[in-house]
Amino acid sequence: EYRHGVGEVVWQVPGGLAAPGEDLQAAGLRELLEETGYAPATVDDETVTYLGAVWDNPGFGVAISHLYRVRGLAPAAVTNHDHGEYVTFAWVAPAWLKEAVLSGEIKDRVVVAAVAYLLLRGEL
Repeated sequence: EYRHGVGEVVWQVPGGLAAPGEDLQAAGLRELLEETGYAPATVDDETVTYLGAVWDNPGFGVAISHLYRVRGLAPAAVTNHDHGEYVTFAWVAPAWLKEAVLSGEIKDRVVVAAVAYLLLRGEL
């Protein structure tokens, strides 16, 4: 997705804001569906796992990104991007993902944190 602040197309994971009172897992699954058109066939402890959280920018506020690993994805809907949001998504190999983080091609803190959580859990 193109990010004006850095003037680049940035590799990111699906994400967005939870509505007031919305369950965080439900919000994450909603954003995944809206941005990719994919959803897990079932939602249980095997398909959706909470990885952890990362501060968005602790120097400016208290926003936190909560990270989930989702498996068993299948096409479920047409994407529904926000106005002005131009997103392309791609499946990437784990080896490519690790190299892209190490080389600095991926700089997004949420993606780097997700990769770290998955590596520490032995899942990547």
